[in-house]
Amino acid sequence: LGQPQAALDECLEAVEVLEEGREKISEDGNRISYLNDSLAIYDLGVCLAEEREMSETGFDLSQRCKARVFLERFRGKIPVRPSRDFGTIPGHRDLQKFLKEDEGLIEYHLGKHAVSIFVLTAKDLKAVRVPCVRKDVEQMVNNFQGFMRQTPNEVNAALCSVVLKELSSILVGPVAGLLNSCRRLFVVPSGHLSYLPFAALPLSDGRLFIERWEASYLPSASMLPSYTSRSYASRSNESRERKLLAIANPTEDLWYAEDEAQEVSATFPESEVFVGEKATKKALAGIDGATHVHIACHGQYSADESLGSHLIL
Repeated sequence: LGQPQAALDECLEAVEVLEEGREKISEDGNRISYLNDSLAIYDLGVCLAEEREMSETGFDLSQRCKARVFLERFRGKIPVRPSRDFGTIPGHRDLQKFLKEDEGLIEYHLGKHAVSIFVLTAKDLKAVRVPCVRKDVEQMVNNFQGFMRQTPNEVNAALCSVVLKELSSILVGPVAGLLNSCRRLFVVPSGHLSYLPFAALPLSDGRLFIERWEASYLPSASMLPSYTSRSYASRSNESRERKLLAIANPTEDLWYAEDEAQEVSATFPESEVFVGEKATKKALAGIDGATHVHIACHGQYSADESLGSHLIL
């Protein structure tokens, strides 16, 4: 007690011991369970680092926490560049090399009594710790999901708006000023925040998140190098004539999805649009001829097994 630096040093040492212990476990499932049971050590380390204003240490701990479980879960299931292995997790300086001047990465670490928000750009790393109760934030996300499952009407829309505004005041408002130079953001959620559509969060100036920033989502910042290399490769083919494939509202209960698909298609010189009962898996047959794909449907996210997550068509 009263020795935060000593406590942080002990946490960092404990993390090293935990990760060394993981290497000795042969079964993938046991390794993942072992890490999941040890996440409280990472949470404490992030908290102590933030109290000491050690943003780099806090970010790297948060990153290691997410990346270690994520990479173990996908060991042998996703391609990994030869220069990388599952024992190597990039630090913030490594990740900065993959960000352009107008890009930023915003990573969340939702702790028991606060959320740590890290803003990484090509030149800087900033951190903000926002006091909040994790269970309360999780309940707000659950409430939003519940409202969205109900029949659209003015009351449900108003309730959604209230919840999103409150979530935005916790998750975006405190760091909005750090993102002025960014046009594009890579969002790395934490825990229950993975269920939240950040693009729909309202900003203090009246705009929505998606109206201010182009948003991409990553389950772990460690995936940034692979994502950006694929993204930039796809942009090199933009000389092709733009063609859209739009699939929307297959369950016919998704608010405004069909209007959205029509509005998006109007911005393309050529498009195929499938809505309602025509929005089936068969519609995906046209994906090879499209330069852009817009899918608006429900999905099922599996927090325990990411490969089990899927779109509902």
